[in-house]
Amino acid sequence: MPSIYKFLSPFGVNNTPFNPLSVSGLQLYLAKNNATASSWLDQSPNAFDFVQGTAIQQPTVSANSVDFDGVNDIMVKSVANAYSGDSGGIIFFSGYNTGNTQRYLSSSDTATANNWLGFSVFNNKIGIFTDIGGTSNFCQCDTVIPLGYFYGYIESDGSSYEMSVNGAINTFSGTDNGNWFADVAGRDALEIGGVLRNSPLYGDGQLNKILYSNASLTTSEKAAINSFMRVPTNY
Repeated sequence: MPSIYKFLSPFGVNNTPFNPLSVSGLQLYLAKNNATASSWLDQSPNAFDFVQGTAIQQPTVSANSVDFDGVNDIMVKSVANAYSGDSGGIIFFSGYNTGNTQRYLSSSDTATANNWLGFSVFNNKIGIFTDIGGTSNFCQCDTVIPLGYFYGYIESDGSSYEMSVNGAINTFSGTDNGNWFADVAGRDALEIGGVLRNSPLYGDGQLNKILYSNASLTTSEKAAINSFMRVPTNY
């Protein structure tokens, strides 16, 4: 179970405990303290636990991150069309920017090179990539993330995106179509650290936490989650 983090919380009175499991619409919560080299346990009601049984494809668990090597490390949850009812939602993630491609959460049709979406850091910027039947789009935040620890979120209302880095909402480039899980059919897996297509993609991310909600969160709720994500030892 996660620890609780006390701060001036928009959810209630001052110094009330914040628990990530109480977030409205919680669909996924992965925190470094529930990870081993072979499994990363989802604490949401879905219990989408990610696993990797092959030793050479397992990440390394460090003090405050789960580290993927960018060569072949990946963790997978086999599930058909996960979150297929979600035309919008919000994903928060935190970790250590390495300066290279870091792949946080992805979902793919493992039999093809098409039909997948992924949330990543590419060229020191967060973004969402979608491939729908061979038509691809990469929408990316304009803010350059410094090397080291960062936190951010990507949100869709079904028609457009909002992106935030280190507590500040940012402009972004790419087609602002709001495409989300419901827009990508035929998916049969969720992945951390890579994309399990018929020709896999990998990233060398040092991942700390991932939280996904399919609710329309208020500004105060987003601020509270951001405050929690801001500290790498909050679980």
